Amino acid sequence: SRMKTDYHVHIGHDTNRWGFRLTPEEVVSGMDTYGIGRSVVFACPNVVPSQSDPYLEDNREVLHASQKYSRLTPFMFVHPYRDSPKQIDENREHFAGFKVYCNAEGMAYPYDEIHRTYVMQRLLETGKPILFHIGAGEGERIINLSRFLSEAESPVILAHAGRFFKTDLCYASNIPNVYIDIAPLRLLLEKPMFVSNDFRFEGNFERDCEMMREYIVPLFDKRVLWGSDRPWPDNLASHGFEGENQVYEIFKEHLGEITLS
Repeated sequence: SRMKTDYHVHIGHDTNRWGFRLTPEEVVSGMDTYGIGRSVVFACPNVVPSQSDPYLEDNREVLHASQKYSRLTPFMFVHPYRDSPKQIDENREHFAGFKVYCNAEGMAYPYDEIHRTYVMQRLLETGKPILFHIGAGEGERIINLSRFLSEAESPVILAHAGRFFKTDLCYASNIPNVYIDIAPLRLLLEKPMFVSNDFRFEGNFERDCEMMREYIVPLFDKRVLWGSDRPWPDNLASHGFEGENQVYEIFKEHLGEITLS
């Protein structure tokens, strides 16, 4: 059977917005508890804003953690408008993929024009997977990435189940190199303020999760990726990390996987 992989884990300290933190040791310990063979790890989004290379130090920490624990697969946290060409050119080889996040505190931008940036063009050249944070607001949705998605040949992973927008999910499902990351589904089901109102939830986890499975799986069969989005569920969800592992069991038969170097 395939290895259980958590495709969405933040390590470090989200200093500038939530204050949440997670250490590599805590990640590995949680993996042992829930039988997770590999976790994709990257920085927390809301670091102290900087005009140039805001995630440089955090990316170093992520790389270091992955060298210490081989079960951690490092993704490089990227800012399309603030990362310097030199830094991108030097570091893109060291990571298995990339994480892009459009609404960090004090460093927000819309997704619509990112396909034009040097940074994103260089990342596409690697052929490595690119994971996008998806929000529910203006400029943060899957549809705002349409120009980028039309050019990308790399695997593209769209997080947070596209915030449950039906039009966005249907659109993305037609692009063969696009995967949907459902992290952290139990938390999203519990907090409707984080998602669109295209679905009506009962407040019963099993039934609501089943409804999302019945909608998402036919669109993205074998292109659904599970993730926890730690440390967010640890701090915001009623059942914490354990609750996201319950989501894994419900979706297990339908999950896909991405080749990670």
